[in-house]
Amino acid sequence: MRLLDRIDRQLVHNSLPRIAPRAPAAMALAMGLLHAPAGAKAQGVAPPPAAASAPDPSWVHESWTVKDGLPVNSINAVIQDRTGYIWATTFDGWCASTGVRFTVFNTANSEDLPSDRIITLSEGRDGSLWLATEQLELVRSRAGRFTKLAFEQGTPRELVATLLVDSAGTVWVGTTQGVWALRGDRLVPVARETVQGHVWSMVQRRDGTLWVGTMGTGIFRVTSDGRATKLAVDPALQADSISRIYEDADGVLPRSVW
Repeated sequence: MRLLDRIDRQLVHNSLPRIAPRAPAAMALAMGLLHAPAGAKAQGVAPPPAAASAPDPSWVHESWTVKDGLPVNSINAVIQDRTGYIWATTFDGWCASTGVRFTVFNTANSEDLPSDRIITLSEGRDGSLWLATEQLELVRSRAGRFTKLAFEQGTPRELVATLLVDSAGTVWVGTTQGVWALRGDRLVPVARETVQGHVWSMVQRRDGTLWVGTMGTGIFRVTSDGRATKLAVDPALQADSISRIYEDADGVLPRSVW
C-alpha cells in the first residue's frame, strides 16, 4: 500500500488553516481609547464601550484530537512538507493530514516501520521524510516504504533529541551524547572529542555550517567534513545550555543567530 493512497492531495491546498495577526483590530481598539471624549474623565463619566469588531476572516483557529483521527492527543513534533501535508509524530505512530482528516501509520498497518514511538521528523530535499524513534532508530520514509538506517558500531545507548536534514541532503542526528551524521547508508559519530553532552538544537547557517546547541557545554560549529569548533559566547549569556537556535533574515555575523 502506498503511503498516501487514501489522501486526496487536492484537499491539501484548499483546507490548510491560515494564520495572520489581528493587529488591525487591536489598533482600532487602541485608537478608540485614545479618542475618548475629552470631558468624559473630568465629569466622572465612563466613555461609551467600543463597538465589537467583526471577526477577522483571515484568522482561523482549529484544533484536532483523537475524535478527528489522531492516534493520541500528545504530539511530539509537527511539520508541513513542500506539498502541503501536515505530518505529526506521536508515541503511537505518526500521521498525515490534509487539514481535513488524518491517516495514521503505525507498526500494525505499516510493514518495516520499526517503532510506534516516534520522537521527531524532518523532510529531505528529495521529499523523503526522516523519522527518529525513541529507541534511537533513524528511518527514511520514501515512496510508501520505510528503511531503517544502521549505526556504524551498533545502536548506541543514547536518546534522540533533534534531527536535521541540511541543504546538501546530509542527515544529522542530535542525541544525549553528541552528534551523528549519515554517511552513505550508515550513521557515524561526529567530532566526539569536541561536541560532547546532550544536544538540544541544531541549525544550518547560510554558509553551510551546522550550529549545535547543547545542554551545559555551549554552542559548536560543525563543518561539512565533520570538524567542530566550540564558539566563544558573549559574557551576557549567563548559561551554557542552549535549547533553541535560529538564524534570522539578516544572515550577517554575529547578529543573525539567536
